[in-house]
Amino acid sequence: MNVELLSNLYTGFYLILSGLLITMIIYRVVNCATGSDRKKWSSLPKYLKVLKVLLGISAICILIGLPFEAWIASGVKMITPFYARALLYGSLGVLMILELVKITSVSEKTVSKNLRQIFMSVYIFILIWQGFNFMKSAISTYSYPDVADCELIHWPVKDTWFVGHGGGTEHLNYHFVADQQRYAIDILKIGENESYYENQGGEITDFYTFNEPVYAPVNGKVVKVVDSLPNADITFAPNNRENPAGNYIVIQYDTNRWLFLAHLNKGKVRVEKGDRVISGDLIGFAGNSGNTSWPHLHLHIQNQPKLNASGAKGIPFRFKMAEVKRWGNFERQSDFYPLRNDLIKPLR
Repeated sequence: MNVELLSNLYTGFYLILSGLLITMIIYRVVNCATGSDRKKWSSLPKYLKVLKVLLGISAICILIGLPFEAWIASGVKMITPFYARALLYGSLGVLMILELVKITSVSEKTVSKNLRQIFMSVYIFILIWQGFNFMKSAISTYSYPDVADCELIHWPVKDTWFVGHGGGTEHLNYHFVADQQRYAIDILKIGENESYYENQGGEITDFYTFNEPVYAPVNGKVVKVVDSLPNADITFAPNNRENPAGNYIVIQYDTNRWLFLAHLNKGKVRVEKGDRVISGDLIGFAGNSGNTSWPHLHLHIQNQPKLNASGAKGIPFRFKMAEVKRWGNFERQSDFYPLRNDLIKPLR
């Protein structure tokens, strides 16, 4: 397996879903054009009115949450081409608008045939589930502790990097379910091709992240270094439970504050236990060691020095200053929190 194959699978899936949505759009347009056999709201049975209300609520939720899902929450945004994403989310948006336009009426056949009512019920419950998820995407975008409750640190890499996991909810950050890593981030370097890998993405050297320099995000003392573990091969099912962080560095920078940088390249750590570092010092190079699918840099802060210690709590953090691209263009931001799919680069 390689990332290019995964990209092709998701692209094909997006195109199939888009085809289904476009078919439904055509069906709705034809129905609107031949609306003489449609039952109006006043003559609808009560259960169909309930379904229509649920449909309307779901459509509104989907339309509100759609840009957040497409730009921020999508877990495959960086491996699916823009045209496939635009076609899918655009088709869904058009379909929801059409559903709202015809919200107060139902075709005569739907009223009179049980099978159509079953299809309608299934369709609406799918939309309810989707609307719920899309609204979670919108809410999750703004769900993060205030600046006063966060540690402020420096961005640890140069050039442009992409946030694979980041945010203050499980919806945007799979680390959130682990108390010790609740606000952890995973980041990957982006190349000139606007992707995080080249070729087929089947070798660790295909990834721009691999062997990229990593810099200390804080002033502090190095209290733990692991530098002897091998880099793993590319896999979609990592299972290294013995050494999940691979090669990593722990820096204590304040009372009850320990910062972890993980999945570093073997033999490339540039500090030793007991060293004092200043923010911006070169401390190592990114790799693919530990429990990881492909090269990336993991960062989190705990209130205890031992990795994933029982009872340890993940500490929220923000970055002091960088250029961030979340919606349209890169913008200079201070004291910001990274979200999934953000592109971030240090100030020049």
